[in-house]
Amino acid sequence: MAGLFGGILIAMGLLQLQPHAGAFSTLITITSLTLFMALLGSAGISTGVALSRHMRFPILPIASAAIGGMLVGALVKLVGFDTLQLLTGQVPTTITGAWEGLLLGFSAYSAYWLLGHPGRFRFAISAGVGVLTGACIQLSGGQLMVGSLFALAQQYPNASLNIPPLPPLISLLICMLEALVFTVFIGLGLTLATRSPKD
Repeated sequence: MAGLFGGILIAMGLLQLQPHAGAFSTLITITSLTLFMALLGSAGISTGVALSRHMRFPILPIASAAIGGMLVGALVKLVGFDTLQLLTGQVPTTITGAWEGLLLGFSAYSAYWLLGHPGRFRFAISAGVGVLTGACIQLSGGQLMVGSLFALAQQYPNASLNIPPLPPLISLLICMLEALVFTVFIGLGLTLATRSPKD
């Protein structure tokens, strides 16, 4: 759901910046890409959490989730760099990687923990964790999906995705929104997946 919802939001935003682009093809392409990335990220985080429960000397599940996200992020960045270099002969400047995966793993597990405990403001606090994570990523020089797409569009000017650079404040707000969506939806997914049948 995080990838689907986030992909639709990203595609709609890109269409506002580039209205001459094919609406249907842009929606399908961006949504599919975002959905795939979200599935990989959630798989890494949930696998890290599951493995931590079966270790003889288990580490904190939140650390395991962060490591899972970091490993997936590093793998995606490595494959993305090699693929783009192979196809274009250019090494991309920056795309989402290990640092972003680490922070998202931390925030997603934090949301999962918060949502699993009673409280009136658990959803609001979980959303706040996502917002703060997005701010940390952007202010530390990291990129999420939108930031990666914009960076690639600037490096490859002949690409169909020809969009102007965003002001720093807008980039920050977008990154915060992306992290919020990922954090809350993955946290909810982990909560539902680990819920007892009696609940």
